[in-house]
Amino acid sequence: RDDRYLTAAVAEFVRQGLERKEGLVVICTEAHWHSVEKLLSDIAPLVRQARANGQIHHLDAQATLASIVDSDGRPDPGRFTRVVGD
Repeated sequence: RDDRYLTAAVAEFVRQGLERKEGLVVICTEAHWHSVEKLLSDIAPLVRQARANGQIHHLDAQATLASIVDSDGRPDPGRFTRVVGD
């Protein structure tokens, strides 16, 4: 699969979550996030509002991964909870 497939899938996930008024955490690169936003341009005001009110959070993939792994490079559940939440 390629980046277009990935960004389309994430955009659809975000769209459905916003329609259901769910909280969303999207962990991806900045470039992928911009691609997702472009695919959601028809609901751009809704996306901006959701980000402003905390309904949707974008976390950078590299920074997030670095902050949740232990010294052996394994994901640490406690760190994950602190960074991403429950």
